[in-house]
Order: sequence, then C-alpha cells, then structure tokens
Amino acid sequence: MALRALVLVIALAVLPACGGGADDAPSAATGSTVTDRPASSTTTTLATGVAQDPLPDDGPEHFTTPSGNIGCMFTGDLAEGSVRCDVAERDWQPPPRPADCELDWAVGVELDSRGPRHVCAGDTVMGGGAVLAYGRTAAHRGLECASEVRGVSCLHRATGRGFAVSRASYRWFIQCQTVGFTPASEDAAGQVRATGLDCDAAEAFVDRAGRVTSSGGPESVEVDGWRCVRTGHADDPLPRSEFDCTKGERRVSFTRT
Repeated sequence: MALRALVLVIALAVLPACGGGADDAPSAATGSTVTDRPASSTTTTLATGVAQDPLPDDGPEHFTTPSGNIGCMFTGDLAEGSVRCDVAERDWQPPPRPADCELDWAVGVELDSRGPRHVCAGDTVMGGGAVLAYGRTAAHRGLECASEVRGVSCLHRATGRGFAVSRASYRWFIQCQTVGFTPASEDAAGQVRATGLDCDAAEAFVDRAGRVTSSGGPESVEVDGWRCVRTGHADDPLPRSEFDCTKGERRVSFTRT
C-alpha cells in the first residue's frame, strides 16, 4: 500500500526539467524527433497499457498552460470521454495530411479509448480556459492531464494509452506497471511509459535499468545499448529522479525513487 501511495504522489508531483523554457524546452534525451506517429487521422496502432484506477473529476475542463502555448479541453461523457490539446507554436512536423482531412491538419492531438491521434479540425481549443499551474493535474471522464514545465501529458486511464506534447516534440505512449526492486519498500521505478515496445518488454528493461540508476545516482547511464538520461529531480516528499531512455526509435521513461 505504501508503494501504491508513493506512485500517486509521483504522478502529481512537479519534476523540474533540466533546461528552461515553459512547456517549450526540448527533451534533454531526445531532441525534437519523436517516433510512433500515426500515418493518418485514424487511430494509431498502439499496444494497450496497464489500466489505472479511476480518479475523481478535478481541475478545469478547459485549461491553458502558464506559458499560453498549449490549450486543452475535455469533452464527451464518462462512457466515452476525450481530451484534445492544441499547440500554438511548435518545432515538430506532423505526418502528411490524410486525404480525408479537408480542414486544418494537426492543429493539436487528441485522446480517447481508441488511442492518441492528430486533430483535423476547423476550430481550436486555445484560449479561454483557466491556467493550469505547472505540477497540477486535471482529471475528467476517465482521463487525466498533467501540466509540466516541459509540456502536457494526458492519459486514458482505462486503456493506459496516452500522449505527451510540447513545443519541441510529441509522443504516443503506454503506461505500464511500477517496477519494485526491494520488497515492501519505496525502492522502485514508477510512471513507466513506453513508446515502440509493449509493457512486458518495457518493464523488463526498467528492471535492469532501475538497478543502475537512483534518485541520487549518475546523470546518464548506458544499459544494453539504451542511453538513459536524468531529465528531472525533486526531493519532496522523497528524493526521486525522472529518467528518459532511448534506443533507436524506442523510448522508455520512468521515475526512480
């Protein structure tokens, strides 16, 4: 139970990025090139992650990040909720416009039970929403979005699928299980998110990588051909560091306590 509570704390906590730039800074590990992109506005092929316990509705249903560069809105109902986030200024390029999109292409990204995808729309969700401070989370209709200095990440809790978007990049991911290293302790890696591999493979990798990383360990390590870089650190309520690991087009991120 202590471990489960810790994971929730990590999910809601602020983990400062290693650079400046409110939700505009490129990832220290990956730059602005992100993989696992869908080829059209239809649902992308993405493995199902691990279902998360539902959260009570909380926070604004329409919000803007403090920088004003990302705006998001929850829509739908509990049976089929969705969230859309638009980016005012971006450095990344979306895939080619699909033939069936006759409106503005890739003005943002959206997420529902089918998974994340780019938006084809003639409107915008930018502007008008409440400011969601960095480190805060909004949850509605079975989805949750976290506002962080490095961007916004949103998760569909029943499927474990999600996206992360910023000025510098976007990413589709699946959320996986917490990996524990010492039984009945907080020695673990939580917030395990994978792109380009399933949860079994991601958790097996984190089991190896987590044993050579720690909240106070080296800034970067090499593990089985993967490069893991510390991208954030916080000491309250417990020391923890966020790591981003890449190998070719595959990517796994986790929070080490």
